[in-house]
Amino acid sequence: MADVHLKNVKKNYGVVEVIHGIDLEVKDHEFVVFVGPSGCGKSTLLRMIAGLETTNSGSIHIGDRDVTDMAPVDRNVSMVFQSYALYPHMTVEDNMGFGLKANGVDPAEVKRLVDEAAQSLQLEAFMKRKPAALSGGQRQRVAIGRAIVRDPEVFLFDEPLSNLDAELRVHMRIEIARLHKRLKSTMIYVTHDQVEAMTLADKIVVLQGGRIEQVGTPLDLFDDPDNRFVAGFIGSPKMNFLPAIVAGIAADGVTVTLPSMNDTPVRTAVPGDHVETGQTVTLGVRPEHFTFRKGTGSPITVDCDVTEQMGEISYIYANTGDGAQIIVEQRHDRSTKDGDRVQTFIPPDKTFLFDAEGRRIR
Repeated sequence: MADVHLKNVKKNYGVVEVIHGIDLEVKDHEFVVFVGPSGCGKSTLLRMIAGLETTNSGSIHIGDRDVTDMAPVDRNVSMVFQSYALYPHMTVEDNMGFGLKANGVDPAEVKRLVDEAAQSLQLEAFMKRKPAALSGGQRQRVAIGRAIVRDPEVFLFDEPLSNLDAELRVHMRIEIARLHKRLKSTMIYVTHDQVEAMTLADKIVVLQGGRIEQVGTPLDLFDDPDNRFVAGFIGSPKMNFLPAIVAGIAADGVTVTLPSMNDTPVRTAVPGDHVETGQTVTLGVRPEHFTFRKGTGSPITVDCDVTEQMGEISYIYANTGDGAQIIVEQRHDRSTKDGDRVQTFIPPDKTFLFDAEGRRIR
């Protein structure tokens, strides 16, 4: 296995630049997830690492090799696509071993490698079946097995679970995590689903508009986002953002008021070094950080528009005075109904402030 280094990598189509000088290090054995909205450049960046897209400037290193101008076949990477790309007329066994056979690998060695991969992916019972006789999850495991038998330095996954139903996505997510632990391989995984990113990654790379917004562990990005984009993208349901005005600056933090909620004051633990009274900011609060215990923070009252009952967790969807939506998570209480007025509290140490450009105020 090997590490991957991107140095000032750029990609353009004609005069349109889509990847803007990205620097990134993926360490050996690391599971790194590229995440971001559609069109952010994550799949393009993955395809550049694979050699399926040319690099207009900068360099890509895999291990100690500069692979920037190498053909895909020479990079020693394997890629698993969103579409399974299996040969419909071949059995599972033949699909998994086809690439090895085409490269002239000894048939006995091909069988050994295919059998090992099949055992790892629990495909032994399906080896004589053709893709049409497999479920979506089984087909995706065959596609992964085809990548495993090549014993690449780096595995690349381009939204491999997007075609699966919700239950199967959860199952395959766990299988991929287990596979990474068994193989101890370097994996780069692309998804638009931040839940996949949070549950799979050692390190997440958040992309927007062909640029890296932040790199870090899942919990680092969740607890300490650099900007409003990252704060809103990481976490489900996403963070609430409320327009606010700085009303006071004290030693223990900044107090803001919420114009959309009758100027309700909210205390934060954000230092006041980089704000001034009267400044327009955005208050960020995650749904799970609201509490229902008096004295735990600033009280706010919301009118419940819709309630989602999820068992031990409920989500209260309320509208603020300016028509914006606020989501409050409620645990161990199933009594809240649509139309109820609910008082909740915002702990100061669970708040975030962002400036007019979306940058985190620290």
